[in-house]
Amino acid sequence: MNDNTAAPSRTLIKTASAWLITLTLPGCGTAVESPRSAFQHDAAGKAAVTERRLQVSAGNDGPAFSLAAGSGVCNGYLFLADPRQSTVHHINLADGARIRAIGAGMTGTGSLKSPETTIPDCEGKVVYVVDSGGIVVFNMTNGEFIRRLPRASNAGAALGSGFLEDGFLFLPAIRFASMTDFGNSEIALRGSALGYRQHAAQEDDGRSLLELISERCRASSPCTRAAIDRIRQPEIQFLGCQGASHEVGVFNAEGRVVRRIDIRSPQFRDDGTTVSGTAPVARTIEWSQRNSSVIWCGAFGDLIATAHFTFEDGDWSPGVAMKPKVLLNIHRLDGTPVIADLALRDFPVAKDSDSIYVLAYGDARNSTDNRMLELERVQVLDKGSLNPQLIPIS
Repeated sequence: MNDNTAAPSRTLIKTASAWLITLTLPGCGTAVESPRSAFQHDAAGKAAVTERRLQVSAGNDGPAFSLAAGSGVCNGYLFLADPRQSTVHHINLADGARIRAIGAGMTGTGSLKSPETTIPDCEGKVVYVVDSGGIVVFNMTNGEFIRRLPRASNAGAALGSGFLEDGFLFLPAIRFASMTDFGNSEIALRGSALGYRQHAAQEDDGRSLLELISERCRASSPCTRAAIDRIRQPEIQFLGCQGASHEVGVFNAEGRVVRRIDIRSPQFRDDGTTVSGTAPVARTIEWSQRNSSVIWCGAFGDLIATAHFTFEDGDWSPGVAMKPKVLLNIHRLDGTPVIADLALRDFPVAKDSDSIYVLAYGDARNSTDNRMLELERVQVLDKGSLNPQLIPIS
C-alpha cells in the first residue's frame, strides 16, 4: 500500500460514494457462487426487536433533518452528521431533543462542507467532524469551533462510525492508491487500503490501517464504502468490511487479515454481475435492486453484526431516493453464523458497546425538511451475551 500516490479526484470519489442514489449497472460476466453457510437462526426478513424507539426533534429553530451519514454516541448523546444540511445534530438520547446544530451558520474555516461522520471524545469534551475538506474540531459542550485539520490524501468518504484511541482518529474509508482503474471492476481497488489512522491534534497525512478484503468492485458505490471497528482480543484487533465484498475480515495489530467470514445469508442477493464505475445512475439503481451490498459492520464482544441492503423494486427518476431494504446478520468472531436477515427500518447510523442505532425516514427519505424522525435502538448484547430477544421464534 502506497500512502504517497497522487490524490485522486475528490469529485470522482464523492460522486462514486454518494450512496444516497448511486450504486451501479448490470454488467459483465457471471460468477460461480460458492456454497453459503447455514445460519443457526433465520429471521427471513422479520423485524429486529428494538430496545427503544425515540422521537428525535429538530425543534422550531435551525436546520431540519436530512439524510444522515456517520454518527458517534457519547455519554447519552448522539452526534449525527448531516451532509445535505452541512451540520451536526447534537441530540439528547434521553428525550430525543436536539441540543444544538453544530456548524450551522458558521463561516470560514469553521463551516462544514458535507460532513461525513463524527467521532466524539467524551473525556476531552470535543467532537471531531470529518467533512469533504478535512477534520473539524468543535467544543462538545457549546458547539464552538476549535480548529480544522487537513484530511489524509487519497481518502474516500468516511460515511460510517470511526473511533478515537491514543490520540489518533481511526476512520472508516477506503485509502485509494489510484482512481486510474476505477472503471475496471477486477482491479479497481488495487493497492488501496481499508481505513486509515490520522493524528487528532496535528497535521498528519495519516497511515493506512488494514489490508483490503477484496480489490474487486461489484459496483461503484459499494466499491468506495468501508466500515471498521475495534476488537480487543490477543490475536485480533480490528474488524473491517467493504461494500464491494460479501466477506468481513478480522485483523491483527499489523492490519493483516486473520480470518475472512462469508456473511451471505438467504436474502443476500448476488446475481454474479459487476458494473463499471462510470455506469449511468439509472442502470446503477437497476443493479442495486438485484444485488445486495454491505453497508455497515460492528463488533460486540465476541459477536459481529453486518448490515446489507438492496433497493426495493420500483421506478427511479432523478431526484427520487430509492427506499432500501436493510437486513442484519450476526456471526461469532470465529465465523459461526448465528442469525440471518433481521430487518432494520433503515441504515445503521451509530453504535455503542452493545447496541445499534437506526434512524427511520419512511416516505420522507429524500426530504430536506424533516423536523421529526424516529430513532431506534437495536440491542445486540444483553449483559455481555447475545440478546435472546433478537433470536427469531420459529
